[in-house]
Amino acid sequence: NKDGLCPLDKLELTRKKMTCKNELHVVDGGDHSFKIGQKYQKSAGINQHDVELEAVKAIAQFVQNSIAESLT
Repeated sequence: NKDGLCPLDKLELTRKKMTCKNELHVVDGGDHSFKIGQKYQKSAGINQHDVELEAVKAIAQFVQNSIAESLT
């Protein structure tokens, strides 16, 4: 994670203080906008579209789980 605006250690401290359900999906090699550098993409064998799709899937799963939990 290359996010200079929100280091993971500080984010984790904030998440622990939160009272609402939350999860973290880390975009490896990504900055605050999920942007992945070309060198990282090549070395990791990934592309920007796939990384963004995985983030959308993680969000959808979180929402689905949250709805399911609220119905039980």
